Amino acid sequence: MVRRTSAGSGRSGKATFVLVGVVLAVMLMLPFLYATYTGTAVDFNAVSALSGVVAAVVAALALIAENQRSRFSTGVDLLLSLDDRFNSEGMRNVRRMAAQEIIGKKPAENVDEVLDFFEMVGLLVHKGALDVWIVWHEFSPWIRRYFYALKDYLDKWRKDDPTVYSDFVTLHEELTRIEMKETGCSRQDDIPSKGALDEFLKDELNLAPTR
Repeated sequence: MVRRTSAGSGRSGKATFVLVGVVLAVMLMLPFLYATYTGTAVDFNAVSALSGVVAAVVAALALIAENQRSRFSTGVDLLLSLDDRFNSEGMRNVRRMAAQEIIGKKPAENVDEVLDFFEMVGLLVHKGALDVWIVWHEFSPWIRRYFYALKDYLDKWRKDDPTVYSDFVTLHEELTRIEMKETGCSRQDDIPSKGALDEFLKDELNLAPTR
């Protein structure tokens, strides 16, 4: 399923760097502006000192930018690995059997394996290894539908131990907020109907083998 991506975080990062650049340029101009305003000679010692500060800040910003690119690249590689696993022959078999268990109202080990997969995705997001926006783009339709298809099952387990699948539940909430922001829908409108869940489970049940 193709999803719209948000460029908000990217625009925010670029705007921050532009703002910092403007501030640094103004800092370099201060000795010249002061000399012009007061009619005194330019203090080149001050210019030299400010140049050193600017150089240090630019170097720090370059390092931050490189770290961000490296982290993003690592996150993309990790996401692609997870996507390969989710669509592997073995996992597709698990998803088919999980759908059968849900339809038969007898969740068992296959349902747990699907939930374990998304619990791991949630943990990776919350530990900073994956960006939640990328997860929304790649996995949101399945995470949100499995959540509602298994809500009673989750509530049963979490009643006695709220830590059970806590990363999955928290991830679902984060993805719901993103969905509401991106589509403009309300929380109630975002809840899939019984018909939509039945169609989703039918699609999972009829997953074709990988080629």
